[in-house]
Parts: sequence; structure tokens; C-alpha cells
Amino acid sequence: MSTDVHAGRDGWLFLIGGSNKVTTLYDRQSRLLSDAKLHHWVKLIEARARRLQGMGIQYIHLNVPEKLTIYDHQLADPPIVDWRLSPAVRLQEMLQQSPHANVWLDLVAPLRAARDGEPLYFKTIPIGPRRAALLPMA
Repeated sequence: MSTDVHAGRDGWLFLIGGSNKVTTLYDRQSRLLSDAKLHHWVKLIEARARRLQGMGIQYIHLNVPEKLTIYDHQLADPPIVDWRLSPAVRLQEMLQQSPHANVWLDLVAPLRAARDGEPLYFKTIPIGPRRAALLPMA
């Protein structure tokens, strides 16, 4: 098997390498997506929210979390990442300090809550969301 793929439990496969170097995204100091870079995203999201608010448009920002973040319980031991360090979780935490925290639509919590039902992501490769888009958002 490729070093870009992690073989998890019960036949689950996770992309961990490739051009996105996925596991590095779970590192606060990563060159690809450090906390400093996420802070720039916060500023960008705030600017969008302000601009759209001035136009009378409600802005909602969502981040589709990596399969590793939702199905971490299917990773082989020891886990290769800490889901709490995912880009979606880190960005949400940073936005909570913002006056525009209300624009964030959290997908991590509802997807993790629903992960043991109908599969939300493909068990094998391809990695992208499967039925996650079908979950009702309340």
C-alpha cells in the first residue's frame, strides 16, 4: 500500500499524504497550514462578513472537515493525528474570539455525531464527502 494511505480499522483507508500532505494540516506549526496562516483566514472571513453585512447579506462560512477529523475512531492505534487539531476545529476556535463568530457553521460536531450511522465519507479512496451534504442542519 502507498505511504500516502493509512490503513485503519475494519477496512477504512485514509489519505495522509499526496499533494495536500494531509497529516501536516493537524500540526499548529505546519508550513502548509500553521496557526499563523489560519489567523490570516480569520481576518479574511471577518472582512467578508463586514463587507457583506454592509450590503445587507448574511454571510455563512463553512469548512468541510477531513475524513480523519470525523472518523478518527477508525484510525489504527496509535492515532496518526489528533482530530482536535484539524484545520476546521482550529479555525472555529480562532473565530470564537471574533465579533463575527456567528458566521461560522460548524460541521465537525454534527458529522461526528452522525458518523456511526449511514457512512458520511467513503470507507476507501476516494476521500471526499459522501452523504455529509445530506445531513439536515438545524
